[in-house]
Amino acid sequence: MRRRLTRTTSPATLALALALASIALAGCGGGSGKGSSSGAPGSVPVSTYLQSMCTAFDTWVTHVVDHTNSLSAQAHGAAPSAGKQLLLTFMADVIGDTDTALAALRAAGAPNISDGERIASELTAEMSQARTALATARYRAQSLPTGDTNIYSASLPVIQNALSSIGKGLRPLQSTALVSAAAGVPACQRLSG
Repeated sequence: MRRRLTRTTSPATLALALALASIALAGCGGGSGKGSSSGAPGSVPVSTYLQSMCTAFDTWVTHVVDHTNSLSAQAHGAAPSAGKQLLLTFMADVIGDTDTALAALRAAGAPNISDGERIASELTAEMSQARTALATARYRAQSLPTGDTNIYSASLPVIQNALSSIGKGLRPLQSTALVSAAAGVPACQRLSG
């Protein structure tokens, strides 16, 4: 069962989860791509690709939301040093989830449409950049001071800045063939709903 953000989730956390979900949706957005077959080696039927890609993102977003809710619950009232450790654990978990999503995207192949190889390659590259941004945010979080009782609040901008550019590079990846096919893929419907 898919978990949702709790009532105590902060607006910043909600923005983070929505940014993550937008990555997958931007890759299938309404652009001017053609639906013809590319016949490229390693290409897979569009529905197979979308099932794999959307499942990877759906799982990723669900895990990040779960980690975020857990962090919010555990960090409330925690000592600064404990809050910092919780934040570092959160970041490590999200990086691990990103690695899992990247592996799933690579295993998905490329959709058998015009520019399918480019779309799959650039989507994977965008996720790789997100992973790098997350690792950078974790590195920066390691140096957060523990003398401040607002360590968690102070760390949110670090996380948000690391994720703010995710999905922006996906606009050229939009394909009407993917949009049409995504309507019939349950994993893609979960992401959009």
